[in-house]
Amino acid sequence: MSSRPKSIVYCVGLAALQHEAIGFDATRRVVIPNGFDISRFQPGDHYRAALRSQLDLPLDCCLVGIVGRYHPQKDYPNFLKAAKLLLEQKPDTHFIMIGRGVTADNPEAAALISSLNLQNRVHLLGERQDVPQIISALDLFVSSSANEGFSNVVGEAMASGVPCVATDAGASAELLHSLCPVVPRGDPHSLAAAALSILTLSEDARRELGKKVRERIENGYSLERMLAQYADLYRSCRSSTALEERADTPHIEAAQLP
Repeated sequence: MSSRPKSIVYCVGLAALQHEAIGFDATRRVVIPNGFDISRFQPGDHYRAALRSQLDLPLDCCLVGIVGRYHPQKDYPNFLKAAKLLLEQKPDTHFIMIGRGVTADNPEAAALISSLNLQNRVHLLGERQDVPQIISALDLFVSSSANEGFSNVVGEAMASGVPCVATDAGASAELLHSLCPVVPRGDPHSLAAAALSILTLSEDARRELGKKVRERIENGYSLERMLAQYADLYRSCRSSTALEERADTPHIEAAQLP
């Protein structure tokens, strides 16, 4: 069936390779990365103080966040174990977890946090409608996933001008493009070390890194760029269909016309 459509659209080249490995027609491949609304996700220093005040945290504390539903794919245990290790080196750090099921009444999450003695350092916010503002308030965004496709939330954090650390799952390494650390999956020691390397940068250096990751999204992954690529694809498909229809129409000589 994969040879029948004019194009097969993938959001990342890795997904194309995975599908083609099981028989998808490689000649139909079109890669159009997801785009991000850079007007919605953008830097905002005023959010920093607002979130810390809301959570009753010191204004100068380091704030590390993760966003995603509570699911094995997101590997929250990896994040929490890395948090424990990071605190040993950076004791002024607090951690925010946001997403469906990421609440204090989640027995699995609560038990893990308790076992790591992180009750006063991890803040479970559940599902929120103000995710762009919360991300902008962070010093560091972390993706600890065991599996991913195209991690939208990493791109959203980058658009917000927030440095990131991610596991080598899905397209995260492609998105970060060596600007920020990418570590092996399921390795909290590597994740903590990478986070520490960002948090110990000077404030100016961290701001400059945030500017660079924001520029990468602006230049290569904006919503406008994605929409333009889809529009070009649809125009191309429409043009080729019109040519095929004309080619299938029987040619009639002028002398044959009544």
